[in-house]
Amino acid sequence: MMTNTVLCDAQVTPDGAVVVIEDVGARGVPGIYAHKAMGCVLTPPRPVHAIWVHTMSMFDGELLGHQVRVRVLVGTDTRGLGRPVYQGELTVASGVLAIGEARNPDRQLLFGIPTTLRVTVLVETADEVIHFSDPPADYPVSGPTDVTVLIEDNPGFTHAVSNTVLRRQWWLRWPAIRRKLHRSSRPSVPLRRKDRCAHSGFTAVCTADVPGGRAVPGTEIPKGPAAAAR
Repeated sequence: MMTNTVLCDAQVTPDGAVVVIEDVGARGVPGIYAHKAMGCVLTPPRPVHAIWVHTMSMFDGELLGHQVRVRVLVGTDTRGLGRPVYQGELTVASGVLAIGEARNPDRQLLFGIPTTLRVTVLVETADEVIHFSDPPADYPVSGPTDVTVLIEDNPGFTHAVSNTVLRRQWWLRWPAIRRKLHRSSRPSVPLRRKDRCAHSGFTAVCTADVPGGRAVPGTEIPKGPAAAAR
């Protein structure tokens, strides 16, 4: 029995009624819209850097008490994952795959290498209805509640990190982020103290004009005509 490896399993708030799966550097470059009613879209002739997947609306999510569940899996087993809406290539030129648009606080980031992925995007609608009490009525959700991105062959992408983790001074949290990623196949090499304090190659020079300073032969700075006149 084939099994898939989980890279990401998170709830993402749709942008209206769309969940974006994109290369982080995909602003203004070609993407494709995937809707269950359109069937399974295949790779167009141009490179695809973003997939806009139609889902239930963010308002449906607020009424249901949960947003769209998005999973990123590695494997080829599509059983029980829903209906495919896109099958083909996704170019990740930046090496960072994003789930959710840039301003989305639920955005998830997967770190890897610049590559072109072979993916299948599947959607599924849970058997849920929205209840209203005044007047009493039940309505079906407006779109899929689950999205799965199935990567056929993972070239090194790692577990997702929430966008909020990297929002403020993420470099100060990098050791914790690195432990969470488990991404490097090579053992990390700690920076030795003598490397951190390595000599820059620059020499500080004090001129005789500075109190307490001394002139160093060969380091005199020539004065311009205006300075010489003074």
